[in-house]
Amino acid sequence: LSSQIYKSDITEAELAQKLGEVMNHEMIHAIKMLGLFTPQEYTTLVNAAKAQAFVDKKGTTRRFTYFERAQRLYGDQSAEIQEEEAVAELFRDWAAGRKKLGGKPVSLFRRIVNFLKGIAQDADAEGIFKKIESGEVGARERGVLPETEPVMYSRRGTPEIGINVRYDAGSD
Repeated sequence: LSSQIYKSDITEAELAQKLGEVMNHEMIHAIKMLGLFTPQEYTTLVNAAKAQAFVDKKGTTRRFTYFERAQRLYGDQSAEIQEEEAVAELFRDWAAGRKKLGGKPVSLFRRIVNFLKGIAQDADAEGIFKKIESGEVGARERGVLPETEPVMYSRRGTPEIGINVRYDAGSD
Protein backbone atom coordinates (compact mmCIF):
# COMPACT_ATOMS: atom_id res chain seq x y z
CA LEU A 1 0.00 0.00 0.00
CA SER A 2 2.69 2.51 0.95
CA SER A 3 4.60 1.95 -2.29
CA GLN A 4 1.48 2.99 -4.19
CA ILE A 5 1.11 6.21 -2.20
CA TYR A 6 4.57 7.41 -1.38
CA LYS A 7 7.02 8.49 -4.03
CA SER A 8 10.14 10.44 -3.13
CA ASP A 9 9.33 13.31 -5.49
CA ILE A 10 5.90 14.25 -4.08
CA THR A 11 5.24 17.07 -1.66
CA GLU A 12 3.85 16.63 1.83
CA ALA A 13 0.57 18.14 0.62
CA GLU A 14 0.34 15.59 -2.21
CA LEU A 15 1.10 12.76 0.20
CA ALA A 16 -1.55 14.02 2.63
CA GLN A 17 -4.09 14.17 -0.21
CA LYS A 18 -3.30 10.60 -1.27
CA LEU A 19 -3.51 9.34 2.31
CA GLY A 20 -6.83 11.12 2.72
CA GLU A 21 -8.23 9.33 -0.32
CA VAL A 22 -7.11 5.96 1.04
CA MET A 23 -8.70 6.76 4.40
CA ASN A 24 -11.96 7.77 2.69
CA HIS A 25 -12.03 4.43 0.87
CA GLU A 26 -11.22 2.45 4.02
CA MET A 27 -13.88 4.28 6.04
CA ILE A 28 -16.56 2.69 3.88
CA HIS A 29 -15.19 -0.75 4.77
CA ALA A 30 -15.12 0.15 8.47
CA ILE A 31 -18.65 1.58 8.45
CA LYS A 32 -19.93 -1.51 6.62
CA MET A 33 -18.09 -3.87 8.96
CA LEU A 34 -19.52 -2.11 12.03
CA GLY A 35 -23.04 -2.45 10.64
CA LEU A 36 -23.66 1.30 10.58
CA PHE A 37 -25.45 1.22 7.22
CA THR A 38 -29.09 0.12 7.17
CA PRO A 39 -29.81 -2.45 4.47
CA GLN A 40 -31.73 0.21 2.52
CA GLU A 41 -28.87 2.72 2.74
CA TYR A 42 -26.32 0.19 1.61
CA THR A 43 -28.52 -0.98 -1.27
CA THR A 44 -28.84 2.65 -2.39
CA LEU A 45 -25.05 3.00 -2.46
CA VAL A 46 -24.53 -0.33 -4.25
CA ASN A 47 -27.11 0.64 -6.87
CA ALA A 48 -25.31 3.96 -7.38
CA ALA A 49 -21.96 2.15 -7.80
CA LYS A 50 -23.59 -0.14 -10.37
CA ALA A 51 -25.05 2.81 -12.30
CA GLN A 52 -22.27 5.42 -12.14
CA ALA A 53 -19.52 5.54 -14.75
CA PHE A 54 -16.05 5.26 -13.21
CA VAL A 55 -13.93 8.41 -13.14
CA ASP A 56 -10.17 7.88 -13.13
CA LYS A 57 -7.64 9.89 -11.13
CA LYS A 58 -7.22 12.34 -14.02
CA GLY A 59 -10.96 13.05 -13.97
CA THR A 60 -11.72 11.14 -17.17
CA THR A 61 -15.09 9.41 -17.24
CA ARG A 62 -14.64 5.82 -18.37
CA ARG A 63 -17.04 3.50 -20.22
CA PHE A 64 -17.45 1.13 -17.27
CA THR A 65 -19.14 1.55 -13.90
CA TYR A 66 -17.58 1.41 -10.47
CA PHE A 67 -19.09 -2.02 -10.03
CA GLU A 68 -17.86 -3.30 -13.40
CA ARG A 69 -14.37 -2.13 -12.44
CA ALA A 70 -14.62 -3.94 -9.11
CA GLN A 71 -15.79 -7.09 -10.89
CA ARG A 72 -12.67 -7.03 -13.04
CA LEU A 73 -10.31 -6.22 -10.18
CA TYR A 74 -11.85 -8.72 -7.77
CA GLY A 75 -13.24 -11.32 -10.16
CA ASP A 76 -12.16 -14.15 -7.88
CA GLN A 77 -14.10 -12.66 -4.95
CA SER A 78 -17.79 -12.69 -4.03
CA ALA A 79 -20.30 -10.21 -5.43
CA GLU A 80 -20.58 -8.77 -1.91
CA ILE A 81 -16.87 -7.90 -1.83
CA GLN A 82 -17.08 -6.48 -5.35
CA GLU A 83 -20.04 -4.30 -4.33
CA GLU A 84 -18.25 -3.04 -1.22
CA GLU A 85 -15.14 -2.17 -3.20
CA ALA A 86 -17.25 -0.35 -5.79
CA VAL A 87 -19.01 1.70 -3.09
CA ALA A 88 -15.68 2.49 -1.39
CA GLU A 89 -14.19 3.71 -4.68
CA LEU A 90 -17.29 5.76 -5.47
CA PHE A 91 -17.02 7.44 -2.04
CA ARG A 92 -13.29 8.04 -2.54
CA ASP A 93 -13.85 9.75 -5.88
CA TRP A 94 -16.87 11.74 -4.68
CA ALA A 95 -14.96 12.97 -1.60
CA ALA A 96 -11.98 13.91 -3.80
CA GLY A 97 -14.27 15.99 -6.04
CA ARG A 98 -13.75 13.83 -9.12
CA LYS A 99 -17.24 12.33 -9.18
CA LYS A 100 -20.44 14.37 -9.12
CA LEU A 101 -23.50 12.70 -7.60
CA GLY A 102 -26.98 13.74 -6.62
CA GLY A 103 -30.00 12.40 -4.77
CA LYS A 104 -29.92 9.81 -2.01
CA PRO A 105 -26.32 8.60 -2.60
CA VAL A 106 -24.87 12.09 -2.08
CA SER A 107 -27.13 12.57 0.95
CA LEU A 108 -25.73 9.36 2.47
CA PHE A 109 -22.16 10.35 1.63
CA ARG A 110 -22.69 13.75 3.29
CA ARG A 111 -24.03 11.99 6.39
CA ILE A 112 -20.85 9.88 6.48
CA VAL A 113 -18.71 13.03 6.28
CA ASN A 114 -20.72 14.69 9.05
CA PHE A 115 -20.44 11.54 11.16
CA LEU A 116 -16.66 11.53 10.72
CA LYS A 117 -16.44 15.26 11.50
CA GLY A 118 -18.39 14.64 14.70
CA ILE A 119 -15.92 11.97 15.76
CA ALA A 120 -12.94 14.13 14.78
CA GLN A 121 -14.05 16.92 17.11
CA ASP A 122 -12.58 14.84 19.91
CA ALA A 123 -8.84 15.17 19.46
CA ASP A 124 -8.00 12.29 21.76
CA ALA A 125 -8.93 8.62 21.62
CA GLU A 126 -10.40 8.69 25.14
CA GLY A 127 -13.00 11.27 24.09
CA ILE A 128 -13.93 9.26 21.02
CA PHE A 129 -14.37 6.06 23.03
CA LYS A 130 -16.45 7.87 25.65
CA LYS A 131 -18.82 9.05 22.90
CA ILE A 132 -19.06 5.50 21.54
CA GLU A 133 -19.70 4.02 25.01
CA SER A 134 -22.33 6.64 25.85
CA GLY A 135 -24.14 6.00 22.57
CA GLU A 136 -23.58 9.53 21.30
CA VAL A 137 -21.66 8.03 18.37
CA GLY A 138 -23.32 5.15 16.55
CA ALA A 139 -26.46 5.34 18.70
CA ARG A 140 -28.88 3.95 16.13
CA GLU A 141 -29.73 0.29 15.57
CA ARG A 142 -26.92 -1.56 13.81
CA GLY A 143 -26.88 -4.47 11.43
CA VAL A 144 -25.41 -7.86 12.26
CA LEU A 145 -21.61 -7.84 12.38
CA PRO A 146 -19.73 -10.39 10.28
CA GLU A 147 -18.26 -13.40 12.06
CA THR A 148 -15.22 -13.68 9.81
CA GLU A 149 -12.15 -11.46 9.81
CA PRO A 150 -12.27 -9.01 6.89
CA VAL A 151 -9.83 -9.09 4.00
CA MET A 152 -8.66 -5.71 2.71
CA TYR A 153 -7.94 -4.93 -0.91
CA SER A 154 -5.76 -2.43 -2.70
CA ARG A 155 -6.61 -0.11 -5.60
CA ARG A 156 -3.21 -0.85 -7.14
CA GLY A 157 -4.61 -2.38 -10.31
CA THR A 158 -6.98 -1.09 -12.89
CA PRO A 159 -9.04 -3.16 -15.33
CA GLU A 160 -7.53 -1.48 -18.35
CA ILE A 161 -4.16 -3.04 -17.55
CA GLY A 162 -5.55 -6.20 -15.97
CA ILE A 163 -3.79 -6.18 -12.60
CA ASN A 164 -5.58 -7.79 -9.66
CA VAL A 165 -3.95 -7.37 -6.25
CA ARG A 166 -5.25 -8.73 -2.94
CA TYR A 167 -3.92 -7.45 0.37
CA ASP A 168 -4.44 -9.61 3.46
CA ALA A 169 -4.27 -7.56 6.63
CA GLY A 170 -2.14 -10.16 8.38
CA SER A 171 0.44 -10.61 5.62
CA ASP A 172 2.76 -7.69 6.45
